[in-house]
Amino acid sequence: MLSPPLADRRNAFYVPAAMVSLGTEDSTLLQFHGLAATQVEVDLQLSMAGLFKFTIPNCFDAKAREFRTARGKPVLDLLTLGTRVWIRMGYGDMSGKPCLLTGYIDTVRTSFG
Repeated sequence: MLSPPLADRRNAFYVPAAMVSLGTEDSTLLQFHGLAATQVEVDLQLSMAGLFKFTIPNCFDAKAREFRTARGKPVLDLLTLGTRVWIRMGYGDMSGKPCLLTGYIDTVRTSFG
């Protein structure tokens, strides 16, 4: 197999990426709510229910004393128990990646560090 030309190798740099959607498959946290999900984890095992975790950093509004989206809406209204979640993970552009896991929110945790 021939190696790609040098210019193609420079443009083929991929970084890990994840996309989390809430409520509907196309309502991503970043595009629709202005929230960046970091530390996205998916745990899939044979004969067991899948598990997912993600972190939404820097969304506490000290003046309002609430967790808020970039658009000023309460974050905890988005993360209600039973909300449907879609998670895509992979390298490079996420637009064509298949869904890795779909599930429902059953736990919401906060931490201050």
